Amino acid sequence: MESRAKMWARAQTRVDHCVETAFPPIRTLIPLPSTSPSHPYSPPILTLITHPLDLQVDHCVEIASHRHGCCVLQRCIDFASTPQKRSLIQAVASHSLALSQDSFGNYVVQYILELGQSEASSGVIRALTGHFAELAMQKFSSNVVEKCLSLSGVDSDKEVLIKELVNSPLLNKLLQDAYGNYVIQSVLNVTSGALHAEAVNW
Repeated sequence: MESRAKMWARAQTRVDHCVETAFPPIRTLIPLPSTSPSHPYSPPILTLITHPLDLQVDHCVEIASHRHGCCVLQRCIDFASTPQKRSLIQAVASHSLALSQDSFGNYVVQYILELGQSEASSGVIRALTGHFAELAMQKFSSNVVEKCLSLSGVDSDKEVLIKELVNSPLLNKLLQDAYGNYVIQSVLNVTSGALHAEAVNW
């Protein structure tokens, strides 16, 4: 059986190769400390220093849509300086309509929503406004819509989302859709008072 250390080293080599070949401008890499090599599902993702982080803002769609790049971008958000983190989050939020529909990019959008920063969450919801019904019926983006519905601290933006769904001409299709029906169930679970009554009496 392959030792844990060898598996860890092989994973790092694979991530190095994927990131470097997928994103040739982004080549200055520093490894994170291997503090938890026992974790079987966490390859040693690399973080990128000052100038490459700036490049990621310009190339965030390509990076976030990549199988390994989506993990790299999340770790970079974790370890970036405050100004860099703000720029990366804003870049992801501004491209969240495209990323939400991507098999890997949707995880990055969900990740910035989970940070609990109301400005970032509002930015994502605003970028998706006008498209919620269509997004709710897609495999990947429906998870983003449900994540938006679970947010706290952005009640006015979330109300826009909910009203767009319950007043959508696609509502009947949503109710019968394999993904959309879960989104509508989430609407019923997170609403109360007048908004819940509006949702129930569509």
